[in-house]
Amino acid sequence: MAATERTRHRMVQTRRPAGLAAVTIFRSDGRRLATTGPNGDLKLWDTTNPRHPALLMRLTDRHRITAAAWNPTAADLLATLSTDGNITIWRMVDDRPPDEVLNLRLPFGRSGLLAWLPAGRHIACVSLDGSLSVWDIGSGARQTEIFSDSAACLSLSSGMDDVLRAAYEDGSVRRTVPFKESGRLRTRRIPPITAAAWSASGHRLAVCPGTGILEVRDDALHVQWSTTMTTTATPTLAWHGDSEIIVAHRATRQLIALDTDGRTLWEAQLVMEPTSLSAANGVVAVGACNFRPQMIDIERGTPL
Repeated sequence: MAATERTRHRMVQTRRPAGLAAVTIFRSDGRRLATTGPNGDLKLWDTTNPRHPALLMRLTDRHRITAAAWNPTAADLLATLSTDGNITIWRMVDDRPPDEVLNLRLPFGRSGLLAWLPAGRHIACVSLDGSLSVWDIGSGARQTEIFSDSAACLSLSSGMDDVLRAAYEDGSVRRTVPFKESGRLRTRRIPPITAAAWSASGHRLAVCPGTGILEVRDDALHVQWSTTMTTTATPTLAWHGDSEIIVAHRATRQLIALDTDGRTLWEAQLVMEPTSLSAANGVVAVGACNFRPQMIDIERGTPL
């Protein structure tokens, strides 16, 4: 696989209610953005100029696409998960029709979260029943572990250290290194949470442990800081690298950026209700209940 430029961003996926725009995900270089609408179709945007995103293609699946993840080393590979339990790896080059490279089948469940390991040779999926499956896309070998048998996974991510990290509603935080003897499952616990997002490195975890509270925890899961939010509704969370936390409130259509010390950098009012987030290269893309993303300058909080 051809290497592509590395940036500060690695997408963190969070579980969204069915029927919403579940996917808004930047490619690592910020030049491509994949989004879905409520019908589960996927659109690919050229975001080289984030002020004027250009639609490149539309991918229609008879089963709704509920999760997606860009390969970190091959810029044109996108993995998608559909409600029939199929994980498909697509080659997406500009406005050409997408080419199906590989199709994988979830052994358990029909929906969940996706994450690539940093070398781009393994794809992981946590299904809603808590099972973690990791495939070697070269050999097709699969490793499966049971991470949980009840609580839903809210965020799945892999940092540059090859560690897969998953945060669950019941406060379970599980880590493993797939396909390595030293990668046995480790579990720690924090109080139950309603939202979660890992930073790009995986060494910080933003969570909502209760009504109207946002916390950031370090790699040992100690609370670094917490703050009270303006609304008690569960927000959508995303990181810009390891330096900024983006918080979207659907009910109030409010977008807030905070630094790693918990200071508010800016607040912005959105035109549409936010349902999903991604941030890369100084831009926040906000998904809503349509296909066209709202693009926000992360430095000033102003629409692009």
